[in-house]
Amino acid sequence: MKNILWILISVFAFGTVQAQKLEKSLLWEISGNGLEKPSYLYGTIHIIGTDDFFLTKNTKKVFKKSEQLALEIDLDEMQNPMAIFGMLGGIMMDNNQSLKNLLSTDDYNLVHNYIMDSMEMGMMATLVEKVKPIFLSQMIGMDLSSIGQDQPSVGGDSGSTSYEMVFSDMAKDQEIEMKGLETMAYQMSIFDNIPYKTQAEMLVSAIKGGGEDEAESLDELVELYKKQDIEALNTLMAGDPSIANFNDVLLINRNKNWIPVIGQMAREKPTFFAVGAGHLPGDEGVIKLLRKAGYKLKPLY
Repeated sequence: MKNILWILISVFAFGTVQAQKLEKSLLWEISGNGLEKPSYLYGTIHIIGTDDFFLTKNTKKVFKKSEQLALEIDLDEMQNPMAIFGMLGGIMMDNNQSLKNLLSTDDYNLVHNYIMDSMEMGMMATLVEKVKPIFLSQMIGMDLSSIGQDQPSVGGDSGSTSYEMVFSDMAKDQEIEMKGLETMAYQMSIFDNIPYKTQAEMLVSAIKGGGEDEAESLDELVELYKKQDIEALNTLMAGDPSIANFNDVLLINRNKNWIPVIGQMAREKPTFFAVGAGHLPGDEGVIKLLRKAGYKLKPLY
């Protein structure tokens, strides 16, 4: 479970288990608190196998009613050269730190060989070893040759699909504006709260993963998502104690920051909000926080 969590960590945060369970639904209607028209909240897994990808008729229906799309970050920002330049600086470790200084000889050789072979970095391996380890963890198992291509498929034997890229394409087809709940720079800075050594250990764990137990756990995660059981997903992901100390910065603080932004966007025009499904449940999840702020949240099955 640890390896799966860290492969997905930037895109699938988890919450704390709560006493009052939420209904099984990825799609929620936001109304009340002065909103003239409802907006909608959708929980995603940012990367999922193409064979497992699905969108319900209800989701497509309410998306067509929406007048703008809000993701965790505006994907158009990633096409901005200045934003990309700033991002490149944000993924490098400070103080000339490198993986070699963070790991034992055996673990370093494991990571080095993986970077050289599986990730096909070749001459860039020395530079890549100075990248913050958590970003390398997210690249494990991905088909890097497809990064930047104008399609939702991003890797895997049968292909993987990004919900965010699909929603972005739908927004462009519908000619509606796309916004972000937070900036790319802020999202990247979140991981600075996790010590480099801890990140490096997670990278090693991710590389060593992929066994039968890991495959079964990932299959279980995907099946729960397809059942839209966000409570069970919450429990499954919360079973890994390895990042308990970072739950505030990875999840709770971001959820709280999003509530006034969601409210403002929803007041401007009906908005389709799509964030990692793990942000929805929990006592400090987006659903409960919006309810505390005076909004009505109704599951759309």
